[in-house]
Amino acid sequence: MSLESKTLYIQSVLDQNLRLILDERWNSKNTNHRQNIRNFLGTEFSSHFSREQLAKLNDLNWLPEASDGFLSISHCSLFGGFVFSKHQVGFDIEERRRISPQLLNRVCSATEIQECPHTEFLWVAKEAGFKALSQMAPTVNHPSPDTLEHQKLLISDLTCFEWQSYYENQIFGFRLKSKKPLEFSLNTGFIFTEGPCLFGFYFK
Repeated sequence: MSLESKTLYIQSVLDQNLRLILDERWNSKNTNHRQNIRNFLGTEFSSHFSREQLAKLNDLNWLPEASDGFLSISHCSLFGGFVFSKHQVGFDIEERRRISPQLLNRVCSATEIQECPHTEFLWVAKEAGFKALSQMAPTVNHPSPDTLEHQKLLISDLTCFEWQSYYENQIFGFRLKSKKPLEFSLNTGFIFTEGPCLFGFYFK
């Protein structure tokens, strides 16, 4: 199945408004890749932003926020892109060759590695989940530095489980749980391969 067909499948089961936009000019080897993707958002995708949000797009320290949905951006050395969804979403692209056993052993349990259909899926699944969930750690009034450190979400706090294979669509599904007290609603993730790259989507 093509990249478009796989994206259409996710649209059909979760979000008809889902958009995946990719471009080789946004690859991480291009020194201006972060600015280039924001330029695109500010021109071709401007209807999804308020005037204040558009004004902040050039601030590379600010994660773009849409007024009518959620955005998640990712880059690899081949291309970059973003996902737009009505649901809180995390998106990750990674080249399979860059995901080493040493990297996985740092952030995954032995059980996770054993249960995952393809071990390199774990990194992309957790990166996508981290992007969707990292802003959701609970807060308290006047937190101490120790409390803030305890609340900070780490990729290793996330555990992938309930892997499913959608053979006919060449897509795998997963769910996440966390060592930190987070709220999950959809808790649905998808992973698929396209050429040398892995694509991960996670919907909070």
